[in-house]
Amino acid sequence: AAKCTSGRCGKDINLASHVVTHPLLQVTLCRACLTFYNADAFKMDADGLEEHCRWCGDGGELGGCDFCIHSFCSRCISHNFGAEEYRKITGDAEGSKVGQDGSGENAGAKWQCYLCDQEPLRPLQEAHTAVLTALQKVTQAAPGSRSHFSVKQREELEVAFLACSSLSGARRLELASKVGVTEKQLASWFSNRRSKAKKEREVSVS
Repeated sequence: AAKCTSGRCGKDINLASHVVTHPLLQVTLCRACLTFYNADAFKMDADGLEEHCRWCGDGGELGGCDFCIHSFCSRCISHNFGAEEYRKITGDAEGSKVGQDGSGENAGAKWQCYLCDQEPLRPLQEAHTAVLTALQKVTQAAPGSRSHFSVKQREELEVAFLACSSLSGARRLELASKVGVTEKQLASWFSNRRSKAKKEREVSVS
């Protein structure tokens, strides 16, 4: 089963339709955590840093980036990379704390967050892509079968089309998994919908 990378959850995701992509980090989230993440705008503190974690959208103990305005919480960092990683970022790891005189193993070290440097996320991003691919295979329709979309599927596809009339990459995989169709079925539906939209525009002009 896929596992949510949000530190406020971290649970297995047992329903394929609940596997979604983090909008910035491109890692696995469950639908509930994505809803929470998108619920409110990110506010700034007095130092100009975001007051909520850019991974989960929650507050708590935060480590701020030295190169941008984003912050990440101890729960998300510890959940995905271990508690020691968060202590290193905040300078609290044993043997790495910077002294008042500027001495210490990490003296002068600055931290690039997971948006400035996504290299630490690569394994999680690759795992997410693998999950989407596996889910796509599970929902693969029999060769030659005609696509039948439920009312709910058509509604979800229509919303996605109105937001963006063409899809590519991880977004295509994510939407196919979310709606419960294959990439081929998704591409066919979008192609037909674009043709319909074109005809509608032509009629309105004539």
